[in-house]
Amino acid sequence: MKKKKSFSLVRRLIGIVLISFFFLLSVQTISTLWGRNLVTREMYSSAHNNVRYLQKSFEDNLKSIRTGMSQRLFVQEDAQLINFYIRLRRDSFASPAHYQWTLNQLKSDLNVARQMNPLIDRMDVYFPRLHLCLQSGNSATGNSVTIRTASDEETTQLYRAFQNQAPLLAWAGDGFYVPCYYPNTVSRTDAGHILAAVHINETKIQELLSVLNTYSGKNALLYHHDSGVCITSRNSISPPENALSQLLQNTAGQEESCRIEIDGSTYIALRTYSEVLHCSFIQLIQAQQLNAVPDMLLKGLLLFSAAMLAVVLLILKSFHRYVKRPVQTLTAAFEAAGSGVLHIRVNTQDCAGEFRILADGFNEMVVQLGELIDTNYRQTIMLQQAQLKTLQAQINPHFLYNSFFFLRTMLENEETETAAEFTGYLGKYYRYITKSSDDLVTLEEEYDHAITYLHIQLMRFGETVSAQADSIPEDMKARPVPRLILQPLLENCIEHGMAAEKMQIRISLIPDGSLLCIQVENSGEDFTPSALQTLQDRLENAGDDCHTSGLTNVHRRLRLYYGSACGVELSKSALGGLRAVLKIGVIDHAV
Repeated sequence: MKKKKSFSLVRRLIGIVLISFFFLLSVQTISTLWGRNLVTREMYSSAHNNVRYLQKSFEDNLKSIRTGMSQRLFVQEDAQLINFYIRLRRDSFASPAHYQWTLNQLKSDLNVARQMNPLIDRMDVYFPRLHLCLQSGNSATGNSVTIRTASDEETTQLYRAFQNQAPLLAWAGDGFYVPCYYPNTVSRTDAGHILAAVHINETKIQELLSVLNTYSGKNALLYHHDSGVCITSRNSISPPENALSQLLQNTAGQEESCRIEIDGSTYIALRTYSEVLHCSFIQLIQAQQLNAVPDMLLKGLLLFSAAMLAVVLLILKSFHRYVKRPVQTLTAAFEAAGSGVLHIRVNTQDCAGEFRILADGFNEMVVQLGELIDTNYRQTIMLQQAQLKTLQAQINPHFLYNSFFFLRTMLENEETETAAEFTGYLGKYYRYITKSSDDLVTLEEEYDHAITYLHIQLMRFGETVSAQADSIPEDMKARPVPRLILQPLLENCIEHGMAAEKMQIRISLIPDGSLLCIQVENSGEDFTPSALQTLQDRLENAGDDCHTSGLTNVHRRLRLYYGSACGVELSKSALGGLRAVLKIGVIDHAV
């Protein structure tokens, strides 16, 4: 029956492995499919946002051009164009020089207006009632301004072109224009006093469309419905006419998307329509690139599943060889030992890894089963190690509370520099207390920690406490010592010395052959010889309980490390209070 139980345990472990595998695989599959769907939606949403951003950016640019031109040319008080038009119509120039001067001022004003927006190429200003046209040059022809005759037919055709198209963007013969009228109450069907036709640079439109080309295979198009003109971003492909017409036939919807075939490749066409421009903004993205990340997630899931299945099969095979058979062997051996057969041994050649360790342990156990002394010794060592860790972690909580209250007082008194110094000492103190390291440190590190603690207490008690400390000889700085052996002495020194109005503390380092004596004394409470003897007896006769005083802990740890010749000795100080001497020996290994 017992063997069946062991087999049952193995089966349970195999079942747990299989159930865990299928559970993790199911969770991974659901998470991956959900993530793939989420990533796909986010990528489509991001692409739509890019198209909407391009539409809004283009609309804002054209609105800015129209508003800025109207403001600069027609509205501001010193509008050079209006002044020039009035003088020209009234023929009120004082002289040809005055006419040329006024024309130069207007030229400067038009050039400044042309540079208001990078989309502006040039400006044609028509005076229909005077049959004149004022042309400002573009970046190619320079900053020249010329006046030519404009016939009624030319002006009428221009007004008719602007009348039948969007108010913000119109196509007229050689390009796109943004019309500005003066006065602005004039209907687009009537010839007003002034018509400023701002020509838009198509190259700049291409650059604006190229903003969407954030990765390879992504193309942006602008289609003007009134003129049928299509502008593409740089190095962009053009969709076939039938696919483009199908995509553009609906101008009522806000945005739409579809799949089209171009040169044997599938593209996702994303489109938005602008009511104020009568334009469609289209973005073409290769479906392969748009689905690259989701497809990669799906491939990753398949690879993960295959890898997990292979790992599980390998685990099951290894489990049978390296777990099931050794468990059977060890189970039979333990049953025989439990029956009193102590001469049984487990063949370690049939086991591997941890089971070989178990087999060796079993063989050793049945050999040394009766040796209780060895067992007791191991328990004693474990208890001592636990005590050492407890002693190292012993921190007085009142010290932390008092430090925070003192820090708060300094901050309330706006003693920022003193508070900064105090927090520096406090941080250094707790970094040493809480750091995870071996029980041994150098004498320099331990002594520096004690001085840091002393600085904190001196700042807390002010002139009430004064201290004097020797420097460490160079040849002793690297000497290994147990951690936290000096601070408990200083705590005891300060705690029992505060009865006096003022207290003096002195730390001395006295070499004594192979021993190093660190002497800590104060000028506080006067101890009688009997009181001193009582304290020393407590150090020597403390029990095995871990919850002892800090001074007792230090004494026991020094005895444990260095032997009975070392430890803590208490006596009367020449300063009038208590003197505690740490006797530290030599440890064979360094820190």
